[in-house]
Amino acid sequence: MDTTTKNRSSRGRLIAGACVVLLVLVVIVAILGSGPPPPPRVTATFSAVTNAPGGPVAVFHLANYSHLVVHVFAQQINGVFIPCPAETILPRKSATLSAPIAPPTDVTGLKTNSVSLSSPIAVEFHLRRQDTHLEEAREMLDSVFQTVRITIPGLNPDSSRNLFRISATIPAQD
Repeated sequence: MDTTTKNRSSRGRLIAGACVVLLVLVVIVAILGSGPPPPPRVTATFSAVTNAPGGPVAVFHLANYSHLVVHVFAQQINGVFIPCPAETILPRKSATLSAPIAPPTDVTGLKTNSVSLSSPIAVEFHLRRQDTHLEEAREMLDSVFQTVRITIPGLNPDSSRNLFRISATIPAQD
């Protein structure tokens, strides 16, 4: 092999290596520079109040208009936080959820005896959205860096940024 061929070969490897390093840097900057996506568009619509042995139960229709999977993990009705079995709502689908309307607490923190449906009741659903593809890429990149003991602050923020809430109202019942 002559010297010219060796120089071309080593120059080609150098250019290819520089391109790979540049591509990795562009990917890292893109991942670090992106903020969290807006909360998915999910709506909650009151359907009915039904009577059950334990007291009244509110029925809601939740519709997920986004391209991400959404999980409902809790409800807050009449000021009472109620963890619930996780309900998954697929993209562009809906689900029907029901929850007992617990009596409100009084000033001392004790439950009152009855539920009044004579005025509107505020309801809040606590949801978690699925990770986006970019967030999954961040997690993989963070995992690779951690294996070689490199820490990049803010690369893989905690999943609390996936949490969001939506509100609805149980109208006054006659």
